[in-house]
Amino acid sequence: MGQDVVIVDLNEPFCDRHGLVKPAAVVQGHSQSVERILVVRINFQSLAVQVDGLVELVFSECLDGLFENLFLCHDESIAIEFRAIMENITTSSVQFPIGSGHGSGFLASPAGDRPRPGLLVIQEWWGMNDHIKDITSRLANEGFAALAVDMYDGKVTKDPDEAKGIMMDMDKAAAMEKLNAAVAYMKTKPGVSRVGVIGFCMGGYFSLALACNNKNIGAAAPFYGSVPPDAVLGNLNAPTIYFYGEKDHHIASSEIDRLERLMKSAGKTGEVIRYPESDHAFFNDTRKEVYNPKDSKDAWTRALAFLRKHLA
Repeated sequence: MGQDVVIVDLNEPFCDRHGLVKPAAVVQGHSQSVERILVVRINFQSLAVQVDGLVELVFSECLDGLFENLFLCHDESIAIEFRAIMENITTSSVQFPIGSGHGSGFLASPAGDRPRPGLLVIQEWWGMNDHIKDITSRLANEGFAALAVDMYDGKVTKDPDEAKGIMMDMDKAAAMEKLNAAVAYMKTKPGVSRVGVIGFCMGGYFSLALACNNKNIGAAAPFYGSVPPDAVLGNLNAPTIYFYGEKDHHIASSEIDRLERLMKSAGKTGEVIRYPESDHAFFNDTRKEVYNPKDSKDAWTRALAFLRKHLA
């Protein structure tokens, strides 16, 4: 099967649970550079395998048979990249009260009753799709009780024009009421004392706005969201870490400069992280045209550390 085929012990600890697996077998067995290896991603949660980001296979074969076929059809060295193997987490669709009505969402949480921080996850303009649910589950795997709030009440789209239309038609006051209700709901969950927020694109805007609106928000991690007006930002209550790709053609860099200036002049706790080589939505690994694995990994690591520090 070739000298570059290596055997990876799946029980060997990973040096990086969200990146390239480098157990001893891989480190010692590769004669090719990292740029010349076939990367296989295995998502244990959905039981699917992705090869070089090009095709996804249903994970119905045993690992031995799967790896054997991959090794035989690839003439260079091979490495395995795993999604984080989910620890014992629970997921469910939930409803929470909003005045005389209710909101809905996707809740993921570590099993057990030990204390853990709560976290709202706010979607992109596509809706509460599988990508957002995946992020929510990953956050639960990192020890958060995470609730993805369904801002569109069940609507999901892949069409950018439709997504823009749904977002533009949204009643922002009603959306904030829904998010405030979600914060109150999370504070009723066993073991949750502090609640933070993370959001992407449209959700990045609402993450910032919620941190200015709700004093129960303990920390915020907006990704490439529009920046609220200064009159709103002046009420920023929570430590905030904001992520921005400098190739973003949706949000002007001057807006990020304005956010950074206000945070500094008002003595707000937090920082703005800029990535020169990233575009808008660089964290979305389902959109290969904009996804930046390196910057995404860095932002994820920074966001987790920031949220853990301020929600402890």
